[in-house]
Amino acid sequence: MIGKMAYKTQLLNLLKQYSLSLDHSEIEKINVINTLSRAPSLENLKNTLLNHADIFQSDESARAFIQTLRDFCKAHQPSMYWNKIKDAFHAGHLSQTLLDKYQTAKDMGIHLPPATPDQMVKPNLRIFKEYRDALKPEYHSHANAMMGHLDKISFPQLKIFIKKLACKLNQHVHDKQYSTICIFHRGKHKSEYWMLQMMYPFLNFKIVDVIEINNDYDLSRDENQAVILRLQNALHAKHSCLLFIDDGTYSGTQCVDHFLHIVNRLNEIHKKQPEYFNESSIDLVFAFAYATQKASNKINQSLELCNQHKILPYDVKNLIKAIYFFSEKTVLTAKEMDWEDLQTDYETTLSDMLKSNEMKSDRLEQLTMVYTDWRTPDNFSSPAAFFKGSPPIQLCREEKKTELEARQNRLLRDDENIIPINLAAPYKHNF
Repeated sequence: MIGKMAYKTQLLNLLKQYSLSLDHSEIEKINVINTLSRAPSLENLKNTLLNHADIFQSDESARAFIQTLRDFCKAHQPSMYWNKIKDAFHAGHLSQTLLDKYQTAKDMGIHLPPATPDQMVKPNLRIFKEYRDALKPEYHSHANAMMGHLDKISFPQLKIFIKKLACKLNQHVHDKQYSTICIFHRGKHKSEYWMLQMMYPFLNFKIVDVIEINNDYDLSRDENQAVILRLQNALHAKHSCLLFIDDGTYSGTQCVDHFLHIVNRLNEIHKKQPEYFNESSIDLVFAFAYATQKASNKINQSLELCNQHKILPYDVKNLIKAIYFFSEKTVLTAKEMDWEDLQTDYETTLSDMLKSNEMKSDRLEQLTMVYTDWRTPDNFSSPAAFFKGSPPIQLCREEKKTELEARQNRLLRDDENIIPINLAAPYKHNF
């Protein structure tokens, strides 16, 4: 593990090497490097990357330098954090139990601490006013109603949901007495791994393995063969649990995909070693901070639907005993919301304002008005046209139509949207 002095030496060498290539006229870059060199802590490096990275976009060499610093910071953050944990323990600020918890996380490759959002998202009221004013006057009340139905989930709220959700999972595991518990995710750049990082300190049961199960159907690949072996180990126990944690689900479609990818790998095991299925059983557990009722129903029915369509061999169907679904907040779809006196106009006016031209009408049933501090749902789960401040041309004043058509045909910055679309998700971009 790298020590503090080795970290400092490596960082100062990187800064010195790049500074030698700078011209005296590049004052801004020189000042940033000098400031960081005087206080080269990991926290200062992260702040520099957050606040001054735009200065280093002028040429290829500068961009390569800032990317090197990002890679350096990501590589050393876990070990530097572990040093802080040990220092806190030796100073008496951390119990042996918590130290052991962090140690087991480190041993399983769960890197702590998780990155946090670097923004607090608020609707851009100026863009909303432009959106509303572009509409014919008779549609202003509909625009106001949409703004009034926005459902913000802040990062502090998410942390509360995570603690409560962990309590539910702890109780479920205690009740079921699983002999083996594995957590699966789609990759360390996905939201479910980020959620695992945040929730792990609150889980009081032993996790045997953390398995990355991607969306690849080519099971002959080495990566998939390794996953199949790890799932095979889980089948050694008579009663296992595969646990999936994420921040939210709107339609449930991705979770059903996760289910199918697990099933495909289990089916592969069954082809080669059916004896593993004789006495074993698996429960699938899905846990979300927030979810729609539509998603909850789809996930709960996924095993039943697979059985009805006979896409699983009998032994695989018999292996998966149950699917459990946990959530802290129920998110309403647009059709479930109380639009009060606008209800009679929903199918005509509101549906036009919620959907884009490419959207099929049946997709309206899964749209929500949710946005968060860490990501904006894609247009399968949110009214992207509204979030982007793009009103339906057919509902707009005649004198605005040409201007709006031109706006819709260009790439918009986030400060030109009602809700930011291109957030720097903490699980994808730490800085």
